Amino acid sequence: MRDVPNIPLRAYQLWDAAGRPEGRSEEFYFKAEEEFRLLLESGLARDSTDAPVTEAADANVEALAKPKT
Repeated sequence: MRDVPNIPLRAYQLWDAAGRPEGRSEEFYFKAEEEFRLLLESGLARDSTDAPVTEAADANVEALAKPKT
């Protein structure tokens, strides 16, 4: 099992996927934090650095973070 998502790593992944725009690092960090908060609220993760997160929870991060249309 994996540990709780790494926020800086997720922020990097979001930034990379967006084409690596300059001057927007905080935006992607806050988005990664929001994804993690959604995981906690959904019950798929626990608020602890040593709490395991299932692979299913990891796979649902993007789905949970997408804005509602």
